[in-house]
Amino acid sequence: REVVMLGLRLADGLHAADYPGAEWEQVERRYGLAFQRAVAEGRLEQGTLGPRIAAAHRFVADDVIAWLDAAADATGVDTLERGSITSSG
Repeated sequence: REVVMLGLRLADGLHAADYPGAEWEQVERRYGLAFQRAVAEGRLEQGTLGPRIAAAHRFVADDVIAWLDAAADATGVDTLERGSITSSG
């Protein structure tokens, strides 16, 4: 959650190369479908280096990030039954 929350506050968005492979795989596993849905709905756009908040939505970045987290929760990826994602740090 922290990777997404902090990374999407940057104008360039999230860059997979900024994170160790295993950490980015956890982000993809939890948020992959939410990212796709957010791009399809215009909340995010696919930048050259990764997903980012569309310029038109940057003033509501917190809402976009909260929506992504709720969408990821709805997929059931981060539940006790399926194994939670650990945080580094």
